[in-house]
Amino acid sequence: MSVLPVVVLALLAGGVSAPPAAHPLHLTTAQVAVEGRAVHLRIRLFKNDLEAALAGSHGLDSLLLEPTARHDSLFLEYFRERYELTLNTRPAVPVIVASGQDEESGGGDETIWWVQLLYQAEDPVNRLDISARVLFEWFEDQRNIVRVLHVATDKQRTLYFAAPDDEWASLIFQ
Repeated sequence: MSVLPVVVLALLAGGVSAPPAAHPLHLTTAQVAVEGRAVHLRIRLFKNDLEAALAGSHGLDSLLLEPTARHDSLFLEYFRERYELTLNTRPAVPVIVASGQDEESGGGDETIWWVQLLYQAEDPVNRLDISARVLFEWFEDQRNIVRVLHVATDKQRTLYFAAPDDEWASLIFQ
């Protein structure tokens, strides 16, 4: 895990325009907002990569993702094994708030799928530990970027997870 260079952060924030990346870039992005006892996470993945991973991990020949309870359930089972959060040193269990296809993303292989999740802690979150290994088993060049905002302090951090690493990042908010 390492902190991203300023240029990459500017690209993520929309501060510098760059030509659209052609898939097969193996990248997920997530935004995490820590607000009191709640942690909101929104992840964006290439839809075809996620469909292959979900089908493979559930023994299906193929899968065409739709925002249904069944597909959310398949995603959550896969996600919980590879994207772990602890809140105040306690493992956290997410629930899916919403999911769907980003209608503004490119078509075909560049279609983006997003999922919004909610985690709840017993007390206000002052420590967040995260391990983001989604799609690592599929792509040796997989990268997962996580932008974290602690709402009360307005502090932000960007975390970078690269396959095949199995590291955790710890953030303490004061």
